[in-house]
Amino acid sequence: MHSVRETNSDAGIQTFFKKAQNGSVRIASKSKQFYKSLKKNIQNKVKYGPEDQDATFHSSPQKSSFYSTSLSSPKNSSFVSSQIHPASLKHNDPCPKSESISSPKNVQHIEEVSKLQLVQYTNELLYEIAMGISPNFFQDPTESAILTTDKQENTEWVGFGEISMSPYDTAWVAMIPVPKYKETLDPQDFQLAFPECFIWLLFSQKLHGRLPHVGPGCISPFFAILLALGMFRKRSGPYFEQKLREMNITPYHFERFFEKTRAQLRKALNEWDIDEIDFSGFEIIIPYHMNELEKLDPPVIFDFPDKQRLLKENQRKMSILPVDAIFAMAANRKPVSIIYSLEALSGIIDLSRCQNPGFQALNGSYGGSPAATAAILISAPKWDHKAYEFLKKAIEKRPQYAGGCGYVPTVYDVGTFEICWVMHCLGEIVLKSSQQNTLNIPSTLLEKTRANYGSYITYLKTILEHQKGTLRWTSYDNRIPADVDDTAVAYFLITQFCPNYKFDLEKLMKSFWNGTYFITFPKERTFSVSCNSHVLSLLISQYEIVKKQQLNGDLETTTQLPAESSAIDLHHVIVATTNFIKSQRKENFTWSDKWHSSPWYTTMKSISTLLNLQHYPELLSATSFKTKEALFEFCGESIGRALSLQYPDGSWGQRYIDNSSGNMEETSYIVRLLQAAKKTWIKDNAILEAITKGRQFLLVQFEDAVTDPNFFHNQEPHLWIAKQLFTAPRIIRSSILLALWDESNE
Repeated sequence: MHSVRETNSDAGIQTFFKKAQNGSVRIASKSKQFYKSLKKNIQNKVKYGPEDQDATFHSSPQKSSFYSTSLSSPKNSSFVSSQIHPASLKHNDPCPKSESISSPKNVQHIEEVSKLQLVQYTNELLYEIAMGISPNFFQDPTESAILTTDKQENTEWVGFGEISMSPYDTAWVAMIPVPKYKETLDPQDFQLAFPECFIWLLFSQKLHGRLPHVGPGCISPFFAILLALGMFRKRSGPYFEQKLREMNITPYHFERFFEKTRAQLRKALNEWDIDEIDFSGFEIIIPYHMNELEKLDPPVIFDFPDKQRLLKENQRKMSILPVDAIFAMAANRKPVSIIYSLEALSGIIDLSRCQNPGFQALNGSYGGSPAATAAILISAPKWDHKAYEFLKKAIEKRPQYAGGCGYVPTVYDVGTFEICWVMHCLGEIVLKSSQQNTLNIPSTLLEKTRANYGSYITYLKTILEHQKGTLRWTSYDNRIPADVDDTAVAYFLITQFCPNYKFDLEKLMKSFWNGTYFITFPKERTFSVSCNSHVLSLLISQYEIVKKQQLNGDLETTTQLPAESSAIDLHHVIVATTNFIKSQRKENFTWSDKWHSSPWYTTMKSISTLLNLQHYPELLSATSFKTKEALFEFCGESIGRALSLQYPDGSWGQRYIDNSSGNMEETSYIVRLLQAAKKTWIKDNAILEAITKGRQFLLVQFEDAVTDPNFFHNQEPHLWIAKQLFTAPRIIRSSILLALWDESNE
């Protein structure tokens, strides 16, 4: 038993943190008063809603047990039944008449104010992202796009985009020893290159409380944390206690934290189904950590139900890993996806062979991954100054409000991904606000919003040109292959605003189409339904362009369209992709995905796209749906599932810590799903009521969500999937804005 009291070190740790925290604090650009006004105006609309059947705001049904519904005709059907809400007898009643206000003019005025402010915040979000790229972004988006290309030789650029910090990657950075120790391997010379990361590991739960404690989301972080602690003990040898006290850490606290982390990890592993969440590279990353922990003295060994399945998958993966081909591809400057998970190959390949421009980006990173970059600094004999400087800059750019999850993110950066996904939501707001003449939104604001959005369109066109027609998720060349998701979404966004924009659809097909569905990356292990939904939306939009051109008899323009100027059978690919998406739905009427842990993200994407097929009977009849009735019945089951799971407070989704409600991110997805459904089931009360209550829930926390930079980092669950779960606050905010856009009079 240790006699040293832990409390003596706490003050020292707090002091160390104050000295170590040198990241910049991001301040929300809009005042709280603005959002209070927005919240009040929309709540007034909730209270004094219109009385007709097209009104969006009603009281919402309560959460109930699972059910399925069968629809034959949207016009004559309703999702409301005694099966859904056994306790509710009056849910089919129209919205109660308002005694406080009856003038449609007054109701319309309230709606206009709320939409005006939503457009204003759309501009603010566009501006916030742009300033992370360049202060001259709106003046010259083309120049801003090429700033980060290799041709500019910009070694200082580490990227942009808001993403949560990563305990997993922070643990890897915490393992990096100083160069002197790497040279001598003398325990007396042992020091950490980034001691602040190591200190964060041991005090994160006490100071921040944001490490994931349960579920599969905690597995990779806890493995990495245990390995960091174990390697510290191993490398410091007889100087273990001395090295700890140099950082104001007591051996007692170290041992207690180690045992607590091991116990939590063991519990998570015993409950883990390896098919539950498809973490990036988990089949090589987790076994690597297990193997390294077993080498410690004393060894740390875990046995759990799915261990043999995991090891079998690891053996399969390693047996087909083309090591020689990887080095050959990198030597020829061809992108290699495994770079992102290089840390899992430590000890398997000589990482010094990766210290070249084929693996390392200009800014010093490897795959944009702090963990992979740390692995080079740990395992390669030669100290990598560029890699060290990259991590140093990444830590310096870390916003203090994100500190609850570590010192570095799981990928640096997410610039292109953030732009595409934010634009996907805000683009709808821009189009809808520009198409309506009754909103009383100043024309100058609408013109500014469209111009700002147009700058992003120019930006995407430019980076597509420089990346030769396909996109990766980062703003710079991180030596990782392009992916179909960012590529398809970018093309969709551009063609929405520039219908005559020409792109090489055949290249997208050759790069990602495997004959049955679209792969995200070359040679990936599993597929993504959400990616296929995005591509399907793009293909349908291209089909619409071809169809219109043919109807207009504009043969010259038609032959110039990408789908017509190649051997692509657009009709066949749309039908095949539709059938694939349909076939992947689970028994509970939702979809799962490899990039997002919530079933509602992918279900919203899939249903919204599938319902669009009702406008193309010639396509629909060739799919396995065959008829509109079958399509409506299929989609109705997923929509009914969503309605049945709404909490009494209007929210949906995973509850965070002790919260009794769902979360804003998943609630925004389901509100958007129901908005898409409402266009088909126009007067279904259950849909209208659920949208109403879902928006009310979003409004309750809206002010905090848009003004508190901590909110999505530390108060909402992290649902996006990489090596571990992460959050992307700006993407979520854009989804909330779109969910709050009232379409009742559109």
